[in-house]
Amino acid sequence: MNAKQRKEKVKALAVTALLGAFATVLGYVDTMLPVLDFLPVPGLKLGLANLAVLLTLELFGVYSALSVSLIRILLINLLLFPSPTALLLSLSGGVCSLCGMTLLKKLSFHPVTVSVFGSFCHNLAQTVAAVLLLKTPQLFSYLLFLLPTGLFCGTLLGILCSLLLPRIQKILKSTDKKQSA
Repeated sequence: MNAKQRKEKVKALAVTALLGAFATVLGYVDTMLPVLDFLPVPGLKLGLANLAVLLTLELFGVYSALSVSLIRILLINLLLFPSPTALLLSLSGGVCSLCGMTLLKKLSFHPVTVSVFGSFCHNLAQTVAAVLLLKTPQLFSYLLFLLPTGLFCGTLLGILCSLLLPRIQKILKSTDKKQSA
């Protein structure tokens, strides 16, 4: 590996770590926002942390996005709000969401579509996991609230990703130019 490749790897690692921290902060903020509390579904969130995962997936690929997702899930569920059940639900939703988003990204879908599909996969996986953990099939009725909310939030986060992505890419390229000068 030459010096330029090493610099690129270090830069990708540093930006991935920053996006992991960003995802954790967004996840924390998401748990504190009462935005969706008017709906009769406990624990419903906007999924703000998915913005960092989606940005990472677009910028650096699936392995970096998995790192960001796991950093956020582990920090929030082990350090900030420890709960074995929440950890299992977060892991199931996060991994399934990333798998779905990766598939659509490889098929060259727009970030909005990727985000919406990720939200759908997340909600479906978490609901299935909750049904299996709690042995309560009635929880599937939550999908009536989760899927439309996920469509809205996924669209919003996908639009935000589409707006931020070119700016972040420009910043990353400008740092390359400054380092080579």
